[in-house]
Amino acid sequence: MRALLIRIVGRFEGTEVQTLLLRELRNSNKLIQAAAAAQIGNHLDLRAIRDTCQLLGRNTLLSAVRGPLEDSLSKMTDPARVKVFMKEVSRIRKPSGLASAARILGALGHEDGQSLLRKWARHRDIDVSYYALESLRQFDDPSLRGVFEMAIGSRHSDVVISGILGLGKCAASDAQASRKIFQCLASKSPVQRMAAADAVGQNDLIEAFPDLVDLLEDSDWRVRSAAIENLLRVRIREAVGPLIERLGKETGRLHHDVIHALEELTGKSLGDSVANWHSWWQRDGKTFRVPSRSAKRNSRRSPKKIGGEEKSEVGYFGIPIHSDRIVFVLDVSNSMRAPVDGSQATVTRGGSGGGTTRLDAATQNLVEVIGDFDSDVHFNLVFFHSKVFRWNAKLAPAIEVNKNRAIRFVKKQTTALETLIYDSVQTAMEMPGVDTVILLTDGAPTTGEFTHPGEMVREILRQNRSRRIQIHTIDLGGSQQWMTRLAKATGGRTLAR
Repeated sequence: MRALLIRIVGRFEGTEVQTLLLRELRNSNKLIQAAAAAQIGNHLDLRAIRDTCQLLGRNTLLSAVRGPLEDSLSKMTDPARVKVFMKEVSRIRKPSGLASAARILGALGHEDGQSLLRKWARHRDIDVSYYALESLRQFDDPSLRGVFEMAIGSRHSDVVISGILGLGKCAASDAQASRKIFQCLASKSPVQRMAAADAVGQNDLIEAFPDLVDLLEDSDWRVRSAAIENLLRVRIREAVGPLIERLGKETGRLHHDVIHALEELTGKSLGDSVANWHSWWQRDGKTFRVPSRSAKRNSRRSPKKIGGEEKSEVGYFGIPIHSDRIVFVLDVSNSMRAPVDGSQATVTRGGSGGGTTRLDAATQNLVEVIGDFDSDVHFNLVFFHSKVFRWNAKLAPAIEVNKNRAIRFVKKQTTALETLIYDSVQTAMEMPGVDTVILLTDGAPTTGEFTHPGEMVREILRQNRSRRIQIHTIDLGGSQQWMTRLAKATGGRTLAR
């Protein structure tokens, strides 16, 4: 109740309101703290900026409070207040506070913040260095090349990737940065190769096109994924032939990725038949021109492949499954006992009266999907409430004995309090070989290291940079915008019901 009152009172002006919010920012109740943090942005005078910066500097600040506080400070527009903010954060010494300050400076985009960010980019703490580099990438300044180039020597993959992407932005006007991108494309490190491929695609470095084509034959599937994605980004006619050649060599998700790239590049829908694509290319290739991005194509949805066999397009809650290395992550918190109104294809939160529940719908659909898997599919299951439950230690082949074991595991699940989303997704992403995750939940995170949805998504995306896992999301609560953002950022689909 007090948290709700703070949200209401925080909309009004006055020193009394500001004093209340600043006091409640130090309340021991995290819900009250989070409510005050979300409202303090409306009351940021010089005093409030100093107090909030001191609070940011604490290592003990919870995610539920740090996230809204960063959001509030990131909306400052008054140059005088921004200047005071930079002065105050320069006094922070705790790494968690410096990482927050780096993220806020990146959101503000103020040129005067560059000096602090350059300094923090060399910080020994990995989080501080990473977020400083990420924020520096927001600036269009070729003089940053040296900072980004230094980052490539890091032992931490996310710092390396951020450095290479930063160099890519400099490459258009800096010959040395361009040469470094070419070196990274040929690096022994798969992390450098795929980051360099992203740098080429994101910055339209057409001169590196032959190197992207070479990466289609890379031994690391993540690098090939980057090559496919960025050949689509550069959108040139010469990419079509190599992609057609690659179509017959890929399986699972990457096979579908090649089809998607070809359809988007050509405006044609010729399915997964290599012969059809070859025939069309031999007939029309010499006169073909890549259509504009805005051009509409007469597309049809490709048939789903579950393993080696083509089937009619079905999937989990209508999301097609193209991967043969997949993990399902399902919410089994108490709210999943709410009923589903199948006739309306919607979910009623907190409803009663029996019938099919959200958990029934989730598990029944999952049992059907598992039953459809061919033996060349490898899969796993992760369930969560206040704890994370993993069906198998690693991805398992979908042979009959494993499918039966998995179905028994699904059917015995019971619900409990809390929603531990971050840890469950992290568990799925850390499984060797996985290239696709389907996350189903009906709410926001309530426990774990990250409970602020924005912070949680940011950390998941950070970890996924070197993994390139596609994450599909199914929102049975129907109102979780963070799930849409997560799916879009990883190339997945999202469904809200």
